[in-house]
Amino acid sequence: MVQLRPSEYSKTCPIAQKVFQIAVGCDDKKFIAVKGFSKKECHHHDFSYVIEKSYLRHQPSKNLKVRYIWKKYGCPLRLDFTEKFQPVVQLFDDNGYVKDVGANFIVWEIHGRDDYSFNNTMAQSGCLHEAQTWKSMIELNKHLPLEEVWGPENYIHCFSYAMGKPGDLNQPYEIINSSNGNHIFWPLGHSGMYVFRVKILDPNYSFCNLTAMFAIETFGLIPSPSVYLVASFLFVLMLLFFTILVLSYFR
Repeated sequence: MVQLRPSEYSKTCPIAQKVFQIAVGCDDKKFIAVKGFSKKECHHHDFSYVIEKSYLRHQPSKNLKVRYIWKKYGCPLRLDFTEKFQPVVQLFDDNGYVKDVGANFIVWEIHGRDDYSFNNTMAQSGCLHEAQTWKSMIELNKHLPLEEVWGPENYIHCFSYAMGKPGDLNQPYEIINSSNGNHIFWPLGHSGMYVFRVKILDPNYSFCNLTAMFAIETFGLIPSPSVYLVASFLFVLMLLFFTILVLSYFR
């Protein structure tokens, strides 16, 4: 029996090389929307509001004035700021509703607000190492605009020891799907207007860049100031008043 080395085998029995090209397209008839939002159930008008600079992701030096464009953002959903909210993403085509989307997705406030969070931690979600977050993805992609720093093209799941370092798993888990029970929750100290964009994160779900927008307006009773703080303020005012009164008397 004669054994041939690979180089000799290739000369004796030439191997045909075949190249397959597969064209993968995007069905532009499909789109997503968030359940419960419309452009018909509110007063149709544009308006402006101001976002406090301390609520913005990049901590600018000035407050941000935003114009709410009704035709673009639709009707905002009004929520008491004690209510948590989980977006339900739905798939549509030319014939209407197709199904609820079960794939992972992410949300971000398009004007840069980050004064909201998520109720699930990475550990509660089953992560074995630190999951991707907006903060970490922005740090890795400083040259890109916010809407491009994170998506299906660079998504890495957190459910394998081989994918990354354990890190701090008590951080909020910023990825949502229909079954993980992850919700957005709001600060209790102030009301606000939030305009979100949602993007499908799972690279296996679709070859399309599926995104949608929705707006939420939070409201509620702002916590009253401390009794001691109010008393101290009134004491200072009264002291100032009597001081002025005494000085005016001697003059």
